[in-house]
Amino acid sequence: MFIDKIKLVLLSVISGILVGLGAIILHSLFNIIWTDILQVASPSWRSQLVIVSGLVSSIGWYFLQRKGKELVSVEKQIFPKTSREQFPDFGRHMGHILLQIVTVGLGSPIGKEVAPRELGSLFSTYLAKKVSITAEERSVLVAGSTVAGLAAIYQIPFASILFAFEVYRLPITFFNILIVAITSYGATFIANIEISNAPIYHVVSQSVDGSTIVISSLMTLITIPVAKVFTRLSKSASKHRTKDKRIVWQLPIVFVFLSLLSYSFPALLGNGALLIQASLNGMGVNDAVALFVLKFSIVLLCLRFGSYGGTMTPSISIGSVLGEIIVLIGSSLGWITHSQIFLVVASCSFLGITMNAPLTAGMIVYSFIGLQKSYLLPILISISIVYLVEFIMKESLVTRLFDRNR
Repeated sequence: MFIDKIKLVLLSVISGILVGLGAIILHSLFNIIWTDILQVASPSWRSQLVIVSGLVSSIGWYFLQRKGKELVSVEKQIFPKTSREQFPDFGRHMGHILLQIVTVGLGSPIGKEVAPRELGSLFSTYLAKKVSITAEERSVLVAGSTVAGLAAIYQIPFASILFAFEVYRLPITFFNILIVAITSYGATFIANIEISNAPIYHVVSQSVDGSTIVISSLMTLITIPVAKVFTRLSKSASKHRTKDKRIVWQLPIVFVFLSLLSYSFPALLGNGALLIQASLNGMGVNDAVALFVLKFSIVLLCLRFGSYGGTMTPSISIGSVLGEIIVLIGSSLGWITHSQIFLVVASCSFLGITMNAPLTAGMIVYSFIGLQKSYLLPILISISIVYLVEFIMKESLVTRLFDRNR
């Protein structure tokens, strides 16, 4: 028993190193395409690059899935039921990972956060193949390596540990937490050689009083139903995603539409990072409404007609713009004053619904803004409201902790 635990600890250390190095490669590749190519291009060239992204996406995913070959999700790799899920085709899934990074770098509106998670799971599944460990130990190792990819690429190890237990629902034991922590913090440390741990989104410290708490609570309640609609539609779009030869013409049409929109709304491009910061910096109500509707729609269209990727950053961006709309309307009526806190709260609650993991979502967003102390209380209140409104305490990390101690 003791030897088995030592073996798993050593495997988690090795996995953390590999995932950290892999995250550096993915991060560097993305920066070359996104920062050095797309962001410096003229509007005309940028538009054409978006069309290229659509063509690359459609052709790439068509060939990766031809002859009925299914791509194995991270969840199935963590809890496999077949040998194919236990040991997915390395080359095909590595191509799938790189395709996500390249296409988002060229302007695809889907999130890129799934790619580093898939890289972590892929590394660990083959690492586990080389040694003799139980199915339960394998699940812990793969889950830890999966969230380590997220931790490394965004430098958010604590939030990523929560991800493993609230999203992937690993059994909450001291040893499982230790394994996930070793992998996540190890990958984060290695990746920090190249990836900065500076805040991803810039906000200013603001005072919090009773009115801030009340408005944050109302913001959460308004955001929840919109997030539920997006969640249902995005799940439906992914379930009915085009996978056959129709993807070759359907997906490029969506990207042509996106390329045309990029002339007037360049913040639509990419996973949503530009849109998040633009909303935090402030924008007019007309632009905010247009960007909300367009980002909401274009993400769903991409998922429906063949794109793969995450909805984490897109959800944060949609929530942030929705918060901006509510704040702008409230300000025009003289009810509230503009505050970045309200946009952050809207992002947390929106992401909490789409992930079905409010605590993890709140800590991800809180990490993204550099752990600004004045934002913590409104975020925690928003998380609590999401739990209560959704009546998902039975599925939550917090309640499972309580249940385990009864």
